[in-house]
Amino acid sequence: MKILVTVGTGCFDSLIECCDKIACNTVYQFTFQIGKGEYLPKNGFYFDFQPDLALTHFDLIISHCGAGTVYKCLNSKIPLIAVPNLERSDKHQSELGYYLEKHNFCSTCFDLKELKKLIFDYKQCNYNEYSSVTFFGVSQVIKIINDSFKES
Repeated sequence: MKILVTVGTGCFDSLIECCDKIACNTVYQFTFQIGKGEYLPKNGFYFDFQPDLALTHFDLIISHCGAGTVYKCLNSKIPLIAVPNLERSDKHQSELGYYLEKHNFCSTCFDLKELKKLIFDYKQCNYNEYSSVTFFGVSQVIKIINDSFKES
């Protein structure tokens, strides 16, 4: 099984290190996208960042709760374990994590001690299918923005 661990452009060394420790005790093939992190994995290939990464080459994605990666996985129906980066000062990743958990779109891991079990059990989980909703209000948003500039 091929697993991608991705943290986007930021730093989430605790996730990378946790997955590296799991990787040394499994036959799974891990690839790590470490962002700006300092921890260098010893049990798999790693790189810092690559835009438009081909996620479909992997059987499972373990990702920080970055909206771009999360929604790309959900839209592509790629198995996902979403891990909110609670080390960040802002909490938007935990908010997205709670949303994913509430709607049962994927596994969500708020405690890295639970990650190994989630990896080994991911095929037994039944998730709700995610479907994106097309937003038709672009013209209305542009009008509001343009009107606010006219008033300034």
